[in-house]
Amino acid sequence: FIDEDHLLTMNCFDGQLVLWKVPELQAVYRLRTGTDAQPSRSHSRKYVFVQPQDRLTIIEAKTGQIAGSLQLPYDPDRSIETNAAFNADGTRVAATISDLTGALLVAYDMKT
Repeated sequence: FIDEDHLLTMNCFDGQLVLWKVPELQAVYRLRTGTDAQPSRSHSRKYVFVQPQDRLTIIEAKTGQIAGSLQLPYDPDRSIETNAAFNADGTRVAATISDLTGALLVAYDMKT
């Protein structure tokens, strides 16, 4: 849940991120993210990270609007797994990027 009336779900089979209004069970928006990775959300639940291809894309959870994106430092031709997390006040984000050759930890300052 991102608040009392909205539930955000991710279909890992087709990469579709859906915001539902409950209890009406109406879809507010549907986004094809191009990834099967689980999204990460900010502590405030205002933003969600998804990882299509070689970017971390920041989405406003209630609207589905893209708020920004961050380039990931890896070869997009490789099969990777990425996990991201915001710090408590939403000013920084860290992500792990791993593939068959190893892993990398990256950190971003969201203020700049």
